[in-house]
Amino acid sequence: MLKVSIAHVEFEALHPFKDGNGRIGRMLITLMLWSLGLLSQPHFYMSTYLEENKDLYVDIMRGSF
Repeated sequence: MLKVSIAHVEFEALHPFKDGNGRIGRMLITLMLWSLGLLSQPHFYMSTYLEENKDLYVDIMRGSF
């Protein structure tokens, strides 16, 4: 996870494209997690999962899980 986080920060700091750096950066996170075996498949759209698990998500974000 640390390696993925550092790679994302470095990519965002470089800001290599005029547009789409955030989207590509988020895609890179997903692909790196998948390549490291931390995801079973590359899920690019988390909104359905977050909606279905909204209470857990809010609890984790608040640190009260």
